[in-house]
Amino acid sequence: IPGVNTPYWYISRRENTPATLHIEDGDLGSVNLVLAGAPKIWLFIPACEKGRLEDCMGQLYGRRRSNCSQHIRHYNALISPSLLEEWGIAYHLDCCLPGEMIITRRNTYHQVLNMGQNVAESVNI
Repeated sequence: IPGVNTPYWYISRRENTPATLHIEDGDLGSVNLVLAGAPKIWLFIPACEKGRLEDCMGQLYGRRRSNCSQHIRHYNALISPSLLEEWGIAYHLDCCLPGEMIITRRNTYHQVLNMGQNVAESVNI
Protein backbone atom coordinates (compact mmCIF):
# COMPACT_ATOMS: atom_id res chain seq x y z
CA ILE A 1 0.00 0.00 0.00
CA PRO A 2 1.74 3.22 -1.10
CA GLY A 3 2.55 5.49 1.82
CA VAL A 4 1.87 2.76 4.38
CA ASN A 5 4.35 0.02 3.60
CA THR A 6 6.66 2.10 1.41
CA PRO A 7 10.20 2.22 2.86
CA TYR A 8 11.26 5.62 4.22
CA TRP A 9 14.80 6.95 4.57
CA TYR A 10 15.76 9.13 7.54
CA ILE A 11 18.88 11.28 7.49
CA SER A 12 19.90 13.02 10.70
CA ARG A 13 22.45 15.75 10.12
CA ARG A 14 23.10 16.70 13.74
CA GLU A 15 22.91 15.53 17.33
CA ASN A 16 19.61 15.34 19.27
CA THR A 17 17.23 15.43 16.31
CA PRO A 18 13.98 13.73 17.37
CA ALA A 19 11.06 11.78 16.05
CA THR A 20 8.34 12.94 18.43
CA LEU A 21 5.87 10.69 20.26
CA HIS A 22 3.59 8.81 17.86
CA ILE A 23 2.10 5.50 16.78
CA GLU A 24 2.40 4.20 13.23
CA ASP A 25 -0.37 4.87 10.72
CA GLY A 26 -3.19 2.35 11.02
CA ASP A 27 -1.76 1.24 14.38
CA LEU A 28 0.74 -0.88 12.43
CA GLY A 29 4.14 -1.99 13.62
CA SER A 30 7.39 -1.07 11.88
CA VAL A 31 10.89 -2.32 11.16
CA ASN A 32 13.65 0.27 11.61
CA LEU A 33 17.30 -0.21 10.62
CA VAL A 34 20.17 2.16 11.39
CA LEU A 35 22.35 1.89 8.30
CA ALA A 36 25.27 4.12 9.34
CA GLY A 37 26.34 6.76 11.83
CA ALA A 38 25.36 7.48 15.41
CA PRO A 39 22.95 5.40 17.51
CA LYS A 40 19.27 6.14 18.00
CA ILE A 41 17.69 6.07 21.47
CA TRP A 42 14.15 4.69 21.39
CA LEU A 43 11.49 5.12 24.07
CA PHE A 44 8.57 2.67 23.84
CA ILE A 45 5.29 2.79 25.76
CA PRO A 46 3.44 -0.55 25.86
CA ALA A 47 0.10 -0.75 24.05
CA CYS A 48 -1.63 -1.50 27.36
CA GLU A 49 -0.66 2.05 28.50
CA LYS A 50 -2.11 3.77 25.39
CA GLY A 51 -5.34 4.98 27.02
CA ARG A 52 -3.65 6.29 30.15
CA LEU A 53 -0.96 8.04 28.10
CA GLU A 54 -3.58 9.72 25.90
CA ASP A 55 -5.51 10.86 29.00
CA CYS A 56 -2.36 12.32 30.59
CA MET A 57 -1.32 14.02 27.36
CA GLY A 58 -4.80 15.53 27.09
CA GLN A 59 -4.50 16.92 30.62
CA LEU A 60 -1.05 18.33 29.84
CA TYR A 61 -1.85 19.84 26.43
CA GLY A 62 -5.58 20.45 26.62
CA ARG A 63 -8.57 18.82 25.04
CA ARG A 64 -8.22 16.76 21.93
CA ARG A 65 -8.59 19.13 19.00
CA SER A 66 -9.67 16.63 16.36
CA ASN A 67 -10.81 13.08 15.76
CA CYS A 68 -7.53 12.33 13.99
CA SER A 69 -6.12 8.93 14.91
CA GLN A 70 -2.73 10.67 15.19
CA HIS A 71 -3.86 13.38 17.62
CA ILE A 72 -0.92 12.75 19.99
CA ARG A 73 1.51 13.27 17.08
CA HIS A 74 0.00 16.75 16.58
CA TYR A 75 1.36 17.82 20.00
CA ASN A 76 4.87 17.39 18.53
CA ALA A 77 6.03 16.28 21.98
CA LEU A 78 9.03 14.49 23.40
CA ILE A 79 8.07 13.05 26.77
CA SER A 80 10.73 12.58 29.44
CA PRO A 81 11.01 9.28 31.30
CA SER A 82 10.65 11.21 34.57
CA LEU A 83 7.23 12.51 33.48
CA LEU A 84 6.13 9.00 32.50
CA GLU A 85 7.26 7.79 35.93
CA GLU A 86 5.30 10.61 37.58
CA TRP A 87 2.22 9.52 35.62
CA GLY A 88 2.81 5.85 36.53
CA ILE A 89 3.18 4.86 32.88
CA ALA A 90 5.50 1.98 32.01
CA TYR A 91 8.11 2.52 29.31
CA HIS A 92 11.18 0.87 27.84
CA LEU A 93 14.37 2.47 26.51
CA ASP A 94 16.51 0.87 23.82
CA CYS A 95 19.64 1.94 21.95
CA CYS A 96 19.89 0.99 18.28
CA LEU A 97 23.42 0.95 16.84
CA PRO A 98 24.40 0.94 13.15
CA GLY A 99 23.57 -2.43 11.61
CA GLU A 100 20.93 -3.13 14.26
CA MET A 101 17.17 -3.28 13.82
CA ILE A 102 14.31 -2.16 16.03
CA ILE A 103 10.79 -3.51 15.60
CA THR A 104 7.91 -1.45 16.91
CA ARG A 105 4.81 -3.40 17.86
CA ARG A 106 1.32 -2.58 16.67
CA ASN A 107 -0.51 0.18 18.50
CA THR A 108 2.62 1.19 20.46
CA TYR A 109 3.59 4.78 21.13
CA HIS A 110 7.27 5.52 20.67
CA GLN A 111 9.72 8.38 20.18
CA VAL A 112 13.31 8.48 18.96
CA LEU A 113 16.34 10.66 19.66
CA ASN A 114 19.29 10.60 17.24
CA MET A 115 22.59 10.76 19.10
CA GLY A 116 24.33 12.33 16.10
CA GLN A 117 24.48 12.11 12.33
CA ASN A 118 23.02 8.88 10.97
CA VAL A 119 21.09 7.27 8.14
CA ALA A 120 18.20 4.88 8.75
CA GLU A 121 15.41 3.15 6.87
CA SER A 122 12.00 2.03 8.08
CA VAL A 123 8.86 0.39 6.77
CA ASN A 124 5.51 -0.37 8.39
CA ILE A 125 4.54 -4.01 8.82
